Amino acid sequence: MVKAAVDKWKLKKWYEIIAPPLFKEQQIGETVANDHRQLIGRIIEVALSDLTNDPKLQRIKLRFRIHEVKGERALTNFLGHVITQDYEHSLVRRRTSKIYANQTIETKDGQKVVVKSFMITMVKLNLSRRNALRKKLVEVVDSFAKTETFEDFINSVLYGKLSTQVKKELHKIYPLRHAVVQKTEIPQIAVEVKS
Repeated sequence: MVKAAVDKWKLKKWYEIIAPPLFKEQQIGETVANDHRQLIGRIIEVALSDLTNDPKLQRIKLRFRIHEVKGERALTNFLGHVITQDYEHSLVRRRTSKIYANQTIETKDGQKVVVKSFMITMVKLNLSRRNALRKKLVEVVDSFAKTETFEDFINSVLYGKLSTQVKKELHKIYPLRHAVVQKTEIPQIAVEVKS
């Protein structure tokens, strides 16, 4: 005797994906799963413009990880942000210097954040000036982070306040065309699957 085919799609349930309190617990998407345990650890990428309804922020992508499921709501942690590569490439011009800096900072409330930033100068610079700019960039970002809470620091990064501060401080060494925080990463504790 032939068994009746079971439609596996009908067994799945829909879950709302909810942003953390940093982003006002907005719904950032929906996903489907047979069991809520399959959702734990999934990573979701959303454009900042989708949360703010500001098309100018389309270049910033936010990353979230599902850490808990309550009912039909999947709760997330903020993992960091990254700017799109096409935006980064649009900033670069010939006969300019692009200077990268990577650092781990600690905010006023003790949260560690990995910050990857770059700056673009007006003209091509020699090595000593590039090193001086990089060193000053690291100092400015570190001192800025020590005065801000984690939430304020992330908002400053996403909405350009930190970039403006960096550009203002580094202008004393050499005028910059752009100063951009390319990426942030928040070190996470391993996610455990709850039975």
